[in-house]
Formats: sequence, C-alpha cells, structure tokens
Amino acid sequence: MHILISTSTPPIVKIFLFLLSGYCLPLLAANQGDGAVFIKGEVLYTPCAIDLDSRDQTIDMGETPVAEIATKGYGPTRHFTVRLINCLMLPSPGHSLFDSEYYQITFDPMTGTERFGIRGEAEGIELTLRDTEGNRALPGVALPAKEVTQGTLDLHYALQIISDGKPLKSGAYQSLIRFRMDYY
Repeated sequence: MHILISTSTPPIVKIFLFLLSGYCLPLLAANQGDGAVFIKGEVLYTPCAIDLDSRDQTIDMGETPVAEIATKGYGPTRHFTVRLINCLMLPSPGHSLFDSEYYQITFDPMTGTERFGIRGEAEGIELTLRDTEGNRALPGVALPAKEVTQGTLDLHYALQIISDGKPLKSGAYQSLIRFRMDYY
C-alpha cells in the first residue's frame, strides 16, 4: 500500500496519516513472532524394535601380539549382543498367520567389499563374525532365518581378528560393521 502525500495536503491530514501509520506498525509486526514447525515421521510395522544400547556398539578387541596371529592365524574372540525388544506377533489383516514369523540379520562391511576389513596402521588382518550356532557371517549375506518369539530376543555373536594371508604389521586399527534386520 502506498500513500502519496503532496505538498497541497493539509497539515492535519499529514499528522493524522503519520499517527495512523505508527498505530498500524504493531499490527503489521504482530505476525513476526509466529513460525511453523514441520513434523515428519513414519509408523512402521516391525515385529521387534532394536534396543538403543544395541544399535551402536563399540567393541574393544584389545591388544594382540603379531606373534599370536602369525602362529595361530587368529587373535582373541570378543562377544557382543544385539537385543531385540518388544517383539510382538500380530496377525496379518485377513490372515490367521502372523505377518512376520522369521527374521534374518545381515552384516555389511564399511568398505562394501566381500570382507570385514580394517583401517589403520595394522595390516595383514581382517575380522570374522559368527553366530551362536557357528554360522560365519559373510558380508552382505543374511545369516540363516530364525523364528521371532514374543518379548525380548538376545542375538549373540562372536567377533575375531584373523590373518588375511598378507604380511602382518603392528599398529592400531578400527572397523565399522553395519547390520540390518529383515522380517518375513
């Protein structure tokens, strides 16, 4: 909105318009403290939730002498658990069977290779991962399916450093192994 004030406008009108414009400023500024928050989400059906303490874990493999790996071909084993909570079996709409009766877990390496490799100064080693039945996890390949049961499920795994057949070099190392759950 534009108001044109010419030199021929009487002074009282100029004062009135000036006071009116000052009076309208709070009305124009009233919305300046308003805002909006965009909320986004999704409700998923999964038979189980992954316990927050199981989502991101740090496993200290400790210190292993090069001589141990050179003579045995492997180092110590460290165990870890993925805890599934609030497992609930709900029937599929229109079916008497449950929607997801089985689960599979897949472990993926940090590098997208076919091994659970490491990064750092150490060389000549990689990681191997097994479930409690002794099934060796292959990168990107699901472990055998297991039945979903009500309540809490503790999935136990063993992680071990092994020789990759290349010359050994001492030093610090780290790795990242992601996992995903599939239900069917």
